[in-house]
Amino acid sequence: GTEDLFHSGPLQFSWPVHISFPKELYQLDVLCPSTATAGRFVPVEFVVSLLYAPGQARVELEYELLTADDAGSCWLLDGHRRHAFVLQPGQKKAFSFKALPLVTGFLPLPDIRLSAAGGAPKTVHNAAFKQIHVQPSFSCLSSVESKQ
Repeated sequence: GTEDLFHSGPLQFSWPVHISFPKELYQLDVLCPSTATAGRFVPVEFVVSLLYAPGQARVELEYELLTADDAGSCWLLDGHRRHAFVLQPGQKKAFSFKALPLVTGFLPLPDIRLSAAGGAPKTVHNAAFKQIHVQPSFSCLSSVESKQ
């Protein structure tokens, strides 16, 4: 009975383990100056790269620029807030917009959400990792000083 069970060799168990891998792998690089002046546009460029897409010749994507809740009134954006585009594996596409800082201080950049066209978001560039130090303009300082 039970002796045969232990002497017949090692027992083997198996059960399925589901591991979810992303279908595509992207890279998002954001390029912008580290300092700016209040009231002057800041050029921001970001590059989306499709590093891997199994068996797909092309992927339809969409980006959306989002202002953070705590920085919603810090920027005015000039450019496409949402744009659909197509990438092939190994291809990069660059996009740009201008951001007008409305206040001074260390301001987080707007978030960049990348999603499949018409689908759920794939990744979000978190602005907390990239801030711009916005300084007052000389004309703002001189107008404040002249009123005192």
